Amino acid sequence: MQIAERTVDTEWPETLPVPLERFLAYWQGLRQQAGRLPRRREIDPLEIPRGLLPGIGIFDWLPQTGGAIRIRYRLLGDNHTRAIQRNLSGCYFDDVHAPDTVAALLAEYAGILASGEPAYVRRATPLPNHEFAVFQRIIAPLLDDQDQPRHLIGYWLWENLDNEPRYRSAI
Repeated sequence: MQIAERTVDTEWPETLPVPLERFLAYWQGLRQQAGRLPRRREIDPLEIPRGLLPGIGIFDWLPQTGGAIRIRYRLLGDNHTRAIQRNLSGCYFDDVHAPDTVAALLAEYAGILASGEPAYVRRATPLPNHEFAVFQRIIAPLLDDQDQPRHLIGYWLWENLDNEPRYRSAI
């Protein structure tokens, strides 16, 4: 099944929800401590602020022969599985997302890696039952062991977990 996400908003809100604020402070603290972008291997699950791990996602940016790029979900916390009703850890974006979504995410993530800055988005992703799971997310770049920006870490705040109504699809 191919998933086509819909962006709702990319403007940073005046006030972030507390979990997103905590995640951003964690990533900024790593960057400040290192004096550069943090490396993926410097992410220690025991040091991620309490309660955030289920909403964390880590991606690998994988250059391919011929200049193509693939993105892999390295790790997605339990909230992702609960929200979208499947575990995508280890999957490649082009195996689970519609081609237009893959192209949009490649461009979005390339911009984050190039800028060295985190990005915010509020987005809806469709579910098998034609409803949407809605989330706010901050995603930030990470370096590989050769100090190349080849990984991303993010925090997803799912708005409609735990018996809250989901948004009906117009499709």
